[in-house]
Amino acid sequence: MIKFSEAEANALNNSSPALQNTLIGTKMKELQENSGAVDEDVSGVTIAPLVTLQYEISADATLGLAILNANAPFGFTIIDVIVEGRATVGGGTALLSTGGNAITDAIPCAVDTTKTNAILIDDAYSTIAEGGSLTVTTANAADRGLVTILATVV
Repeated sequence: MIKFSEAEANALNNSSPALQNTLIGTKMKELQENSGAVDEDVSGVTIAPLVTLQYEISADATLGLAILNANAPFGFTIIDVIVEGRATVGGGTALLSTGGNAITDAIPCAVDTTKTNAILIDDAYSTIAEGGSLTVTTANAADRGLVTILATVV
């Protein structure tokens, strides 16, 4: 697991106005620093901070919309993806990919207010390196939804 430097923690803290008041970089650095004692006491267990990324599909994504465009702030492994439909569109789906390789199956995104988890996550592509990319692609031009990605920092 990589360790956050003070500069990296500060950069994450200040990476967007929404994150400035959370001190998420500082908190993640503290979690990593304090995880060593737990790792020593619990054989075979890795302590990794959980991060949540959210992306609102608010435009036609049939050709793919970049969630991260070669700018992932740190490496992470996707462990779950939840799509909450925000419009009713028959046959609506959302698929998460690296831009070239599918990470999830086509997740239903067809009924307003209904949330659905990914059934499949391809472990060959679910780890995104620092500087990596994530793309969401929908089946229909009118598909709308909130994509929530749960991931652990690597």
